Amino acid sequence: MLKTLVLKRYLLIEEAELNFKKGLNVLTGETGSGKSVLVGSLSVLSGGRVDKDMLRYPDQKAVVEALWQVTDEKVHQWLKERDLFEGNEIIVRREIHPSGRTRAFVNDTPVSIGELKELGSLLVQIQTQHGLLNLKSPAFALELIDSLLEDNRLIERYKTLWKEIQKLKKQREELLKEVNEISQSKQWLEDQKRELDQIPLDEFVDRDIDQEISILENVDTAVYHLGQALNFLADDEVSAETLIYKAINELKTIQNILKDVNQLVETLENSAIAIRDVADELRNKVEDLRNQTENVETLRGIIDQINHLKFKYNVSTVRELIEKREQVKQQLEKVENLEGEIAFIEQELSRLEKELLEVGKLLSNQRKEVATEVEALLNSMLQDLNLSYARIEIEHQESEVPLPSGLDIFSILFSADQGKTFKPVYEVASGGELARLMLAIQAIISRKRSLPTLVLDEVDTGISGETARRVAAFMRKLGERVQIIAITHLPAVAAAAHHHIAIAKEFDDEGLPTATFKELVSDEDRVREVARIMGGEGASEAMLNSAKDLIKEMS
Repeated sequence: MLKTLVLKRYLLIEEAELNFKKGLNVLTGETGSGKSVLVGSLSVLSGGRVDKDMLRYPDQKAVVEALWQVTDEKVHQWLKERDLFEGNEIIVRREIHPSGRTRAFVNDTPVSIGELKELGSLLVQIQTQHGLLNLKSPAFALELIDSLLEDNRLIERYKTLWKEIQKLKKQREELLKEVNEISQSKQWLEDQKRELDQIPLDEFVDRDIDQEISILENVDTAVYHLGQALNFLADDEVSAETLIYKAINELKTIQNILKDVNQLVETLENSAIAIRDVADELRNKVEDLRNQTENVETLRGIIDQINHLKFKYNVSTVRELIEKREQVKQQLEKVENLEGEIAFIEQELSRLEKELLEVGKLLSNQRKEVATEVEALLNSMLQDLNLSYARIEIEHQESEVPLPSGLDIFSILFSADQGKTFKPVYEVASGGELARLMLAIQAIISRKRSLPTLVLDEVDTGISGETARRVAAFMRKLGERVQIIAITHLPAVAAAAHHHIAIAKEFDDEGLPTATFKELVSDEDRVREVARIMGGEGASEAMLNSAKDLIKEMS
């Protein structure tokens, strides 16, 4: 419940302190006196937009401050979560600086505008004439029903699933686009890979191929000379190996005569072994050369292919060709990986969409139960608001496809008289009927959500007579459950007030317009204000008596 509202240098107000009480608090005054300033200030305290035009003085900051008495557990929990809880009273303050910057505080602790909005939604519900336009919005009926659900977990789960699905769909779209771009060249990449894989490029990275070909082209000459060298060393009858062994045999015959020839024999034997090793190596070389003679053309073919690939891919070395081959391979693997990712996303989407439908159906059942209850309550309240023959119907349709809000489309239909066809409320209801319907809706919301304060800004416009009395009685009765702050021009509503504040516009010494406030405590003051609303300034004795009777009737 709002207890005190303090305004400093805010719009028409130099400085004012207004006290509110339980029940129906009514604010009355001439048009332009500043009544809506109060509604605007509560909007500011609920995180609403501000601008420098709200400053009474361009070079001085404005301050809007409210003292709330709170007993609602949701508000207590919100405050505790942010270490702002200090008991059953809280002070909410917002400062508007000449620079346009604003600062917000709860119990003198700075808070963000987002947090201010969250807290404001728990403390006050503001309904204005412009709010009647909400009834024209297709989303209004659904928002109304959702605001009355006792458990929001299905809504939150549905919204979470919806966001995850949209995120995955976006990822899938991006991957499909990427795959499509790559897939257009997939065949070309596969042809490149096949072409580069045909040659064992890794075998030719560090080989001097030109030298190998030069050797192979002169293999006969090499084989001849290697053979000659082999003959001289080992294979001929007068080879070096044969002659050395003959020399060894000669020396061995005189070993007993000359002891020091043993060392010479050993040296010659080592030489013979070395010659034999060289001869073996020569034989192997001759054999290798003879075996490779037939590979010359094959090698030349490979060289031609390598040179062709170098030219085709604009590179100068075999190593660069290998790098090109790896790039092609990686691009093809990327396509396969992307296709795998897409398959995974498709599988995940299928699972989430199935769960979305399941949650959506459970949520739909809850919503339809609430819609039936709201429809019955509204029709009951319309009788109290002098709409005896009017009827409300909340129509439900199931969407063909899941929507961000669920599977449901709700519409509020209205019939003003018995037997008339139900049509969308905003197409057939008059302004007065819309105002009363919205008042009934606010009554249901305040009952279900336990809102501490309900602000009604001239929502009773367009009604008079008996209807005005019915509306006033409805508001007074509603005020027994929730604090109401109502700005009104209706005498009946003013007469029904539990607490009455009159607003007037004066001018200060500098000629600036200033709103002044007076709490009407005495019966005489209340009678005079109600009489003013009924007939203007300088009310006659008869008008004063009528006002007194109206107050007695509505109290």
